[in-house]
Amino acid sequence: MILFLPNFISIAIFAAVVNVVSYDDLCKYDNFCSKLKSYDGSFVAPKKTMLEFLSAFSDVIKEKSEKLGIDPRAVAGAILAENSLNVQVDDTVQNFLVEMKLAPKAQILGKKFSIGIGQIYLAAAVEVEETLARKIGRKVRTEDEIARVLLTPGGGIEYAAGIVKHSQDCYQKAGIDISKDPALLTTLYNLGGACRRVKESQKMKQTPRPNYFGYFVNKNLSTIEGALSKK
Repeated sequence: MILFLPNFISIAIFAAVVNVVSYDDLCKYDNFCSKLKSYDGSFVAPKKTMLEFLSAFSDVIKEKSEKLGIDPRAVAGAILAENSLNVQVDDTVQNFLVEMKLAPKAQILGKKFSIGIGQIYLAAAVEVEETLARKIGRKVRTEDEIARVLLTPGGGIEYAAGIVKHSQDCYQKAGIDISKDPALLTTLYNLGGACRRVKESQKMKQTPRPNYFGYFVNKNLSTIEGALSKK
């Protein structure tokens, strides 16, 4: 799903545009906006256990983010949104299958699935592996090693940060700075294909808007900042 905004606004104020998308406007172009609300009509709140996780691992999140030159709020926001909006019982089963080496490459009968605290597909992690290894200063891992590391808290954070970095770089190469825009960075985390999307955007002279995922992060940005500031 590709979400676009007419390109009549300059890049210089692009972040401000993302931040003012209302829920009603969001639902005009994102069919998944209903994920943001509970059965009673109230907005889904960030999971308390995940906020505690972010606080407990805030130093790791900030360390990985600093090494990669990215906004730690985007990393924390992506993890929080995945686990507040998208994680189901099946995800726990999938993690178990990888851990027990019953599906070491995170796929069964050809069907791939996401794993770990960041709900990351193995292919997405492999794509950013060389950059991560170089920036963090470690050896390049094999696919099996990556799958196992994704199941650890630190590993999930590291690859989530790597995906955010990849999206940021794709846009930077196109002359667009989204480094301080957690809503767009997490939208791209959710959708994937950042380099392809920015090329399509430029070809059509349009700029991406946040989807429900980015909206959730933006709406709860102060809560995310609070979790990262706790020791």
